[in-house]
This record gives sequence, structure tokens and C-alpha cells, in this order.
Amino acid sequence: AVAAMKAAGWEMASHGLKWIDYKDVTPEKERADIAEAIRLHTEVVGEHPQARLEQMHQRMARIKNSDEAVLTFGLQRVVSMSPGQIAFFLTNFFANKAVGVLTNVPGPTGLLRFAGQDVEQVVGFAPCSGNQPMTATIFSYNGGVTIGFATDAGLLPNPDDLVRYVMEDLDNMRVALG
Repeated sequence: AVAAMKAAGWEMASHGLKWIDYKDVTPEKERADIAEAIRLHTEVVGEHPQARLEQMHQRMARIKNSDEAVLTFGLQRVVSMSPGQIAFFLTNFFANKAVGVLTNVPGPTGLLRFAGQDVEQVVGFAPCSGNQPMTATIFSYNGGVTIGFATDAGLLPNPDDLVRYVMEDLDNMRVALG
């Protein structure tokens, strides 16, 4: 999957080593996790994320020092208060400016029960509106991880290829991590 993403010119970024709440973690442990995340990213992607981090920092500084957030939230409020057909049109108009949605959702760490039965697996899907061609969701539950895709059949007629690429890369990561 990494080779396919590079060939398509996609940017690759990492959330971090673990999706955890760092409020009760020592600064030393947080720094160690960041260093390990950077090491893994470099090994998997083949390049150090420093240039990407600097670019992201510049973009975030620009956003923080602009009126963009206020305007964006204001626009979202206007859309949400619009009559149904107008809200639908505006939602699709803005959603069609994106290629897809990726979400990483930390789920329950222990076994859940529903109607007296053990819940064996949970699959989550990212929201999709407009003509977005793909969503990808990484969802953890009870010590396992599920990766889900929703794709546009016209743009990705054989989603099994995407699954195969992801599985190949996951196998390569397992081997690299020992």
C-alpha cells in the first residue's frame, strides 16, 4: 500500500505510536513514544517525516493566526441552519472538495455484551458525503484492530486490491518489528 500511495503522490503522515491520552504520562515517556513513532514512520515510508512536520507546523501557524477557524465554524452553522435542500446542496458542494475521510477510533479495550451475547468484532465506518470516493476507518476493540473501507465502485472497481496492499504492508511491518 505504501508503494501505491507514493506512486499516486499521496502525502503520508502518522498520528503517533499509540492512540492514548497523554495527560497522565511523563514527558520522558511521551518523548520516547514520539521518537519510536518517527523511527517506525521512517522505516515504513522510507523517509523521515521532519520536512512534513515543518510544513504542517507552518500551515497550523497560518491557520492559528488567521480568521479561518471562525469563518469555517460560522459557515458550518449557516449550513446546519439552512432549509433541507439548501443544506444538502451546500454539504455536497463542500464535501466534494475532499478526496476521502480517514478516521482512527480507539474503541473499548474490553469485551462488550449485547443482548446477552459477546460482541466478537466491531466495524466502524467514517462518514462520507457528497462524491467522496473513499473512507477508511481504523477501529480498535478488545485487543484487536479492524480496518474498514468504503469505496466508490466507479473509481475503485476492485477494492480487493486495496485490501491486499494493506495486508501486504501490515505483514511487512510485523516482520520489521520482529
